[in-house]
This record gives sequence, structure tokens and C-alpha cells, in this order.
Amino acid sequence: MTMQGLNLLGAQPGGALLEGDEFNPRGYWEAAEIVAFHDDLLFEMGRPWGTPEHALGVPPAWFDTARAAEAAARATELLRARLDAVDAGRVLALKDPRMSLFLPLWQIAAERLDARLSLICCLRHPDEVAASLARRDSIGPEMSVMLWTSYQVAVLEGAGDLPLLILPFAAWREAPRQTSDRVARFLDLPMISSTAFAADLTTSLPLSSPKDGVTRFWWDRLSDMAAEGCVDCPRDEAVWYHRQMQGHVSAVVTAIRAEQDETPTAVLLRDLDSFRQGYADLQKLRQGDQDWIDQQRQSLDLLESDLAIFRARATEMERAYQDSAEQSEAFRQAYLAEVAKYEKLVAFLRKFQPWTWFSGK
Repeated sequence: MTMQGLNLLGAQPGGALLEGDEFNPRGYWEAAEIVAFHDDLLFEMGRPWGTPEHALGVPPAWFDTARAAEAAARATELLRARLDAVDAGRVLALKDPRMSLFLPLWQIAAERLDARLSLICCLRHPDEVAASLARRDSIGPEMSVMLWTSYQVAVLEGAGDLPLLILPFAAWREAPRQTSDRVARFLDLPMISSTAFAADLTTSLPLSSPKDGVTRFWWDRLSDMAAEGCVDCPRDEAVWYHRQMQGHVSAVVTAIRAEQDETPTAVLLRDLDSFRQGYADLQKLRQGDQDWIDQQRQSLDLLESDLAIFRARATEMERAYQDSAEQSEAFRQAYLAEVAKYEKLVAFLRKFQPWTWFSGK
């Protein structure tokens, strides 16, 4: 919703956006090639979306690697292309939740292009996030809570001294005019009077306080930050407030990675161990199945060999039978010929009785 508001304020995405689907027919307003860029990096480090490892975020040490330097160069190319596509005097607006995990790369890219980088963190209630992820990706509530907290921490940890506006998602529905004015002041954009973009925003979820302690703390804290706001305060107060936000980052990083009690991290780590053990068991079963298949193939090879032998023997026996039948028929014909000769001789003897020719009778 924030991207739609920015668009009405005059900001431009500068390129192709992800198209809508059955879960979000109006579109996601996310920069297509930047989403692909982030997904490739997460896949390389073994933490793609949809896996338990994704909730662990990007390892801090990764940003000091040669691969991170290559990624920063690529981010610079992507940002330059988007900036070049924006009309003169317009603000470039980019959205991809994964940018929270890779903010250091985009800070480097902005510095190289001498572009002013400002951040808007759209604060959405964890219950709404969980319901959305369950409907779209079949992700359970514990994992959703972990993802929500990880992304919020990543924003605060990666923002540094950058201008940061924490904007409640519900504000577009509850106070669209005030929200658009607030965003306009934050980005030095001209204000608008139209609030039609928020007319049909609805939600059916009761937004109670989250049950998990870590999540509840950060939901309350971020909600307070969003309610008080930085841009509506004098600049010195805004700087002080931003410093206060940074002061909590190390504490939440420790809490989110704690391996104790029933924190989402502990649940996640147990799930990881369970998934890994399950995968190992499946590998063993697969190997056992493969051994059984190999045995069956060997048995089949033996059966096929025996069948070939039996077929050869049957052919020989058939040929022998044919030869024997031919020989038997020849013997039968010869025998019948001899019988015929003897029958003719007997008939002659009976008729002429030659023995009487010499007896005088």
C-alpha cells in the first residue's frame, strides 16, 4: 500500500514490477529484477525464502566477503538502471522486503551514484503477516513470528544514520490523508488531496498484542516509534530518537538468536535439527531403497539370462522334434512301401498257387 501512496505522490518505480496473482490480484509493487537479485544471493548462502534457514537472516560476516563486493557492484548497476528510467525531478521508489536483509549493499550503491537514500519501514501487525504467509506459502505461525522479528531487526540494524520512517500499515486505512502528508514531508514531496487509493483497504483480524515476549516488545516499541514519528519532530529530536532506536538493536539481535526457553529462535533451531535429522533419515531410507532396487535389478538380469537360455533350448528342441518328425515320416513311408510289396506277393501266391506247378496235380 505504501508504494501505491508513493506513486500517487509522484514517485516512480523506474522499471518492471512483479505481477499480481490469486493471493494479491492488484500486484505486489516489488521491483522484479531486484527480487530476483536478492533471491539469488539468499539461495547461494543456503537461506532462500520458504526454508527455516531464511529466518536466520544474512550472516553479518558475509558483508565483508568478496562475494558481497560483487553483489554491491551488481546492486549499483540495478539502481543506476532504475534511476535512469525515472523522469527528471521525480523520486525513485523501490520495494522488496528482502532489501531489509541487504541494506548495506544498497547504501554502497547509493553512495557510488551520489543518490540520497531514505527508508520507509511499513509496520504491519505480526498476526496479519502470519495470516498472509499461511494463506500464500503455508508457513506456520511460529515461523511467521520469527520472520517478522528478523526483518524488523534487520531494518533497524542496517539503517545506520539513514533517514527512517516507521509507518503503520493500518494508517493508510485509518488516516489516509494524514499518512500521505506524513510521507510527503518525509521525502520532501508535494502533498496531494486525493485519498481514493485507501478507500477499499480492509482487514478482518483483531490486532491484539502478540503473545511471544520478544515480538510483543518490538511490536509495542515500534508502534510507539511510529506513533511519535521522526519526521514530525524537530530535527534534533529526530536524530536523538533515531539513536534511541539504534540502542535497542544489539539487545534484540541477542534475544532473537537466544537458544533458551520457548523463544521463536529456540523453536526454529529445534525445527532445523528436526528437519536435518529427518532429511538424514530420508537419505538412509533412500539408500536402503536403492540397495533393494539394485538387488531386484540383479535378480531381473539373472532371470533374463535364464530366460534366454530356456528360449535357446526350446528352439533346439523344436528343431530336433521337426527333424525327428521328418525322419519318422520317411521310415513310415518306407515301411508302408514294403508292406505293399508283401501284400502284392501274398495276393499273387494265393491266386496262382505256384507250388502246384511242380507237384503233378
